[in-house]
Amino acid sequence: MLWSWDELRKLSIEDRLRLIETIWESIEEDRAPTEISDELKQELHARWAEHLRDPSKAIDWEFLRRSYRLEP
Repeated sequence: MLWSWDELRKLSIEDRLRLIETIWESIEEDRAPTEISDELKQELHARWAEHLRDPSKAIDWEFLRRSYRLEP
C-alpha cells in the first residue's frame, strides 16, 4: 500500500508515530547482521592497544566537532 504525503499528514500524530515505529521495527527485522572482517577486528584491536599505551594521543571530541564544523 502506497500513501501520498497528503494522506499521511491527515493521520493523527499518534497514528503517524505508530507508523514510524512499525516501519522502524520492520527495518530491524529485515536487516542482515553486520559482519566485521578479521582484518578490521585486528585493526580495531591494534588501535585500542595503541590508545591504551598512550591515551594522550587521542583527539578530543569537542575539538574534532569544531574542526569539522559538526556542531548542532
